[in-house]
Amino acid sequence: MLLHRLLTCAIAGAALSALALVSAAEAEGPSGKQLPPPRSVQSQEQLAALFKGAKPSLPMLKTLPPEARAAAVPFGPAARAPEGKSPTGANTKPIKGKPLAMPNAKDSIPPPNYGAGNLNSLYHYSDYLEYLSSAVYNFPHRATGIFVFTAADSNTYYCTGSLISRSIVVVAGHCVHQGGNGSAGWIQSAWFAPAWYNGNFPYNYAYAAWVNTTAGWYSAGGLDQGYDVGIVVLNNRADTNTEIGNSTGWYGLCVNYCLQPYWELSQLGYPGNYYSGLYLTHGEHIERSDSRDYVYGSGMQGGSSGGPHVSNIGALSDSASNVGQFPYRNWIFAVTSWGYVDQSIKIQGSSPLSGPNNSNNFLGLYNGACSVSRSIHGSGSC
Repeated sequence: MLLHRLLTCAIAGAALSALALVSAAEAEGPSGKQLPPPRSVQSQEQLAALFKGAKPSLPMLKTLPPEARAAAVPFGPAARAPEGKSPTGANTKPIKGKPLAMPNAKDSIPPPNYGAGNLNSLYHYSDYLEYLSSAVYNFPHRATGIFVFTAADSNTYYCTGSLISRSIVVVAGHCVHQGGNGSAGWIQSAWFAPAWYNGNFPYNYAYAAWVNTTAGWYSAGGLDQGYDVGIVVLNNRADTNTEIGNSTGWYGLCVNYCLQPYWELSQLGYPGNYYSGLYLTHGEHIERSDSRDYVYGSGMQGGSSGGPHVSNIGALSDSASNVGQFPYRNWIFAVTSWGYVDQSIKIQGSSPLSGPNNSNNFLGLYNGACSVSRSIHGSGSC
């Protein structure tokens, strides 16, 4: 299903069959959870107030992975280019919208902190506030937004999510399921607002209709294992009969071999420590595989969970004959998964969509979500 839309990031010459992975892992994975419809449609003002009371989500590791404790990490060879081209969403043109207030100068993001104190190490990073024009009006940033959910413990939390189809959002697994406790772990309800900006809903919002996560997160949980990936199917945009991604566009995807030894990725998120999660922030860094997750330097904290890690973000016209080792733009490779309890050591981890050795079967996870989305929105949904 949809093999023509979800092109793999397979390393050239790899012998592993994606079809074999799908059939094997689909039999083992959870079947997902249908969420009840809301009792009543809430206003944007009501949801903005709900967001203020939500807790920013980011599970914390008490002990750093051994690979992350290294004082200095040498940069390894570049990964080989995959086959295929980007299946990015169709709506990629800038649009105009109403002016929105920018944050006060006094709230500016502090100077970069260099991870574990190593200026020349792998954990050197730079975080910055995303410009209004990019965060709200330009693709692909506008396809990222906040995901607010009521968890199995009945508390309200928020993560960052991103559209990967007209009505499908990718998040961290812990944004849809507690992890490791089977059917008891599912969230109770959720909503998603793309391009969230200072309490504004530039593209309105949509309630979650169905959620799912990887077999590893559902059955075992556990951070820094590469399983912390989730997926959400949305209802129509509030007060309309249209899918919300028709207005924003959506990202391309890596579904196989997403965990490379080293990869240059851009991180997006709504961390609560920057502007109380009201504005989109952007991190640039090299990410290193610890054979399970990516590990990298970042100043982002709770609320950044589920945020996308994107290759070649944004638009670029390049007339060069050699466009680089990986020329495909706006592909999500991973989602933010965990932080470290000692926040003076600014290191995070992200789970690759494919998981270690493709164990997450993200293609199968997406195909299941696509079937649900088509049942709600029709055959053209994904």
